[in-house]
Amino acid sequence: MIGLGIVVVALVALAVAFVDVAAIYQELRRARPVYMLASSLFLLAGLACFAFRWRFLLQNKPGFWHTFHACNIGHAGNILLPGRVGEPARIVVIGQEETVSYTEATSSFVVERLFEQMMRLLALATAVTLGSGIKPTPGAIGGGVLFLAVMFSLIF
Repeated sequence: MIGLGIVVVALVALAVAFVDVAAIYQELRRARPVYMLASSLFLLAGLACFAFRWRFLLQNKPGFWHTFHACNIGHAGNILLPGRVGEPARIVVIGQEETVSYTEATSSFVVERLFEQMMRLLALATAVTLGSGIKPTPGAIGGGVLFLAVMFSLIF
């Protein structure tokens, strides 16, 4: 607990030293509260979907809140620390639940990452196609959907 306190104090000190707090304050004052609320709600909804997806892969064994907090600990670790250490932290936290073994947590994490990478590739292909002005044909769209369906079924 003392170590965590030292890390938090160090992070706050670094943030104050390297971040223009006055500029952040000015930007927050100019922000519209409605947009801030909407973006916060969308962020929470996205985090909840992330937790539901991982919980689905774990066959609904851990409770939602435990999974939700494990995911958020992983995200915080990835944001605050180098080397994506949030990923193993997320596995450790979910593996501490009695109903989930570390093997299940790790394998579900790998499958979840495969899903995410396929969706990123789909988003990249869509952005390149639409950004370059190419008009996709119905056959190309159908082929892409079929490819995704086959890949998802192979993962399952």
